[in-house]
Amino acid sequence: YQHCPSNALLRRHPYPRRDAFDELLKITASQNIRIQVGSNKQLAQSLKQSFEDEYFTKLLKSLVTVAMSEDEYFASGSYDVSDFYHYGLATPFYTHFTSPIRRYADVVVHRQLLRSVGELPPLKPDALINIDLSQIAQHINKRTHDAKAVQRSSKDLFHALFFQEKGELVSHGIVFKVKGSSISIFLPEFGFKGALHFTEKGGELMLPENALSLDPGLYQSNIKVQTYELDETNQQIILYSNIGPLSISLFDYITVKISVQESRAHLPNIRLELVHFGINKKKQTQKQTSTLQVRTSNKSISKTLKTEEEEHE
Repeated sequence: YQHCPSNALLRRHPYPRRDAFDELLKITASQNIRIQVGSNKQLAQSLKQSFEDEYFTKLLKSLVTVAMSEDEYFASGSYDVSDFYHYGLATPFYTHFTSPIRRYADVVVHRQLLRSVGELPPLKPDALINIDLSQIAQHINKRTHDAKAVQRSSKDLFHALFFQEKGELVSHGIVFKVKGSSISIFLPEFGFKGALHFTEKGGELMLPENALSLDPGLYQSNIKVQTYELDETNQQIILYSNIGPLSISLFDYITVKISVQESRAHLPNIRLELVHFGINKKKQTQKQTSTLQVRTSNKSISKTLKTEEEEHE
């Protein structure tokens, strides 16, 4: 940078998008988790907190990654020095250097460094100006972005083919977003995120007969739902049932069935269907706990529905 302050090829990582991190902070605050995002160091320390649920930790780190801005190459003369900062590495100056055999950016940096120490003759004044290097940086950034898109599509295809080969599977997932007529689910067993629709096109609620039972393999649930309310502000679904309002909130566990619908024109479609709220575990203890919370008046009570299995056998 000192040798060519207007056209050094550097790499920057802007601070995370405020709107994306606001959503993340809102989600974590709902679980009484405090995340510091002022710097990469503070964020890393926040994520080192000891969480009892390893799957929750994986999901939280995944949400943090999604909220991050993408790092990018740039010509030093195109930005103010204060914008050179690399948030992910917490360093004011950074560039790629170690992989010239697979990254063209590293080749450019090698040539600039060799010229700065006199190992290569200096360029002519008009050989490579800032606008030329900026265009190179933009092209590299686009190709990098395209490669990541292909990588995501490849992962989607792998998941589709994997589930297609395995047939219908049942697994547990974690709710990480409530929006519209669906909830977003993270399946930690497969590292897969997908949407679970709980209403039909006409807006009618679709709930399996045993969706509210502790274990659908043991008995029929006596809880019946008449209607529901979507509370996007507090990221929860309120189910109005014959025993009172019940809420499904962020980071609750649910059990889902995974299937694949084939398509001639598109990728096989991975479909998630609700089995029941809570984890469908084998009988291990005399008592198990559902994730449903009872709501009385306008207050959420952290009273957990507990059912003794032996009463229903």
